[in-house]
Amino acid sequence: LLSAHHHVRIFKSDLQAKSDSLFYSSADSIIRSYVHPMLWTQNSQLSGDTIYLQLKNKKLDNMDIFLSAFAVNIEQDDSTHFNQLDGKRMKGYFKDNKLYRLNVDGNAENIYFMRDKGKITEMHRSLSSAIRVVMKNGEMSRVTFVTKPEHKYTPIAQVKDDDKILKGFIWKPKDRPRSKEEVIHPPKAPIAPPAKAPVKKPATASGKNKVKAANAAAGDSTAAGAAKSIRPGIKADTLRLKNDMLVKPALPKKPVAKPVTDTVKR
Repeated sequence: LLSAHHHVRIFKSDLQAKSDSLFYSSADSIIRSYVHPMLWTQNSQLSGDTIYLQLKNKKLDNMDIFLSAFAVNIEQDDSTHFNQLDGKRMKGYFKDNKLYRLNVDGNAENIYFMRDKGKITEMHRSLSSAIRVVMKNGEMSRVTFVTKPEHKYTPIAQVKDDDKILKGFIWKPKDRPRSKEEVIHPPKAPIAPPAKAPVKKPATASGKNKVKAANAAAGDSTAAGAAKSIRPGIKADTLRLKNDMLVKPALPKKPVAKPVTDTVKR
């Protein structure tokens, strides 16, 4: 028995794979991959919810992909036009460790780009209950549709970019292990620097607050000027504002001296 968990990666010269967890039993020689498994062989990428790989005489014999099975195949290293297969379940067969046949069952869909002398001329989109594909040299060489298929042929010049892919399309060539060393010593993801806390700017008065602040400053300067003009003996804090106008307190009246008159007694 063999079990592996978290970021499992497999590398062979003719097959590479990755998943979150893996379980292998020598009793049935099946490698079971769980949680977003993905497999690459030649020019094809295969994915689904669960993938079973069965070995026979220490060689790949067949493969089962359960639920949301999806296959992407490229021709002539064309990374802009993808031949695609989609269905509920997919069964693959290997010969000499190379994928040579694919059976898709349950709401099977297919997109295939027709070529003429290496140049893409039209896109073929089909829907059927089952599709059978024969692979040759890593490419789709023959496609057979089972039970009332529906076909649509569109000249490539009239195909929109959104129509070139099926729902659930996945293409992740960067996740494909490239060597044994990369599997044993996977590259570490760069650590992002910690985010800096935003610098708070001092609050500034605006609108009505600016007007109030200006009026208050003007009032203070007026009061200060008035305080300077007060006669000695009068405190500045006795000044008061009334209706935004400065009112001075009444100053005490000086006693009026009576004229002195001389009286002569007679």
